[in-house]
Amino acid sequence: HQDRKERVSLLFASVTRWILILEMAFLLVFGLWGSAILSIFGPAFSAGFWALILLAFGHTINGAFGSAEMILLMAGRSGINLLNTVLLVIVNLGLNLLLIPKYGITGAALAAAISLKLVNLLRIIEVRFLLGVHPFRRSLLKPISAACLAFAVGASLLQIGSPWSYFSAISLPLYFGLLKAFGLEAGDR
Repeated sequence: HQDRKERVSLLFASVTRWILILEMAFLLVFGLWGSAILSIFGPAFSAGFWALILLAFGHTINGAFGSAEMILLMAGRSGINLLNTVLLVIVNLGLNLLLIPKYGITGAALAAAISLKLVNLLRIIEVRFLLGVHPFRRSLLKPISAACLAFAVGASLLQIGSPWSYFSAISLPLYFGLLKAFGLEAGDR
């Protein structure tokens, strides 16, 4: 209400980056060891690996860019937010009807991931159009790059097999080390 768009834009970008940093760590863990984590519940649960990955990816997008929903609400645009939620339900239901018969639980996870991605893209476009702010800064590339490099190292070690696969655990500290090496933003400290 004070029309401080640059400040809102900077906060939007910072919150998006902070959430993305944490979400990428979870995505890294699930990507490397998701099957092993699921096998704790029994060998049959490992079959849900791709569903876990798709859900983790969908919620990473939702977590990182979901603050656009809060900005819409704070800007007094609750009607638009309600329409977005209705659209999310309709798209998710339609995709579930389309994907579950063919792909089972993985289809349901894919439907959720696609729905979350679409609604968050829509919210970001709305916030940009209505308020003139967006969360995108070059600093978002740091956690994405660090996670990709750490994942590549961990996946390579897992691919080599024992005893090297145990060293894949270095991927998580490597991710945070790379983030620090790439240079933290002032607000990240």
